[in-house]
Amino acid sequence: MEILNELFGEARVKTMRLFLSNPDIALPQKDVATKTKIPAIQVKKELNTLKKIGFLKQKSLAVNKKKVNAYQLNPDFPLLNGLKNILLTKKIFTKQTLARRFKDAGRVKLVITSGAFIHEDGSRVDLFVVGDGLRPSRIDSLVKNLEAELGRELKYAICDTGDFMYRLNAYDRFIRDILDYPHEVVLDKVGLDTV
Repeated sequence: MEILNELFGEARVKTMRLFLSNPDIALPQKDVATKTKIPAIQVKKELNTLKKIGFLKQKSLAVNKKKVNAYQLNPDFPLLNGLKNILLTKKIFTKQTLARRFKDAGRVKLVITSGAFIHEDGSRVDLFVVGDGLRPSRIDSLVKNLEAELGRELKYAICDTGDFMYRLNAYDRFIRDILDYPHEVVLDKVGLDTV
């Protein structure tokens, strides 16, 4: 991700990733700023540049009975497949950097990624966090930051350690779905591989 940010700039990478991940959605400038967590003035510049080169097309939307300009991915952009390869298929986070992000979220014992993180559609959740004394508001904030970087909304679940162990041993369907389908264990302090 650091190389792409150096090549294109962080704001442009986040903006392009948002539209590549949501090709059928037209977004007003305000929504782009909210989803990417980029200042509105910088978003305006990026949108104008991406529209100028043909990556985005502009259209009018009715929002609260007012017409607003919105932007949508141009499916005819000649470099679209190459950009998808570069921006969507590369892993954005290493296990270590992702695990570090949760250090202030409580006593985190287990972090599992699937879905958007490993490019597997259809997963029950994209992120599963287990621990004690978890801070839901902090985790929600972390997830919003991850969404801004990935360019898409994430489904996530949190669980305390005792409840997780009980549900794991009871072969709970939700837990089994997470563990039986493609996933990646980012952090494991519960000894998941020995259970």
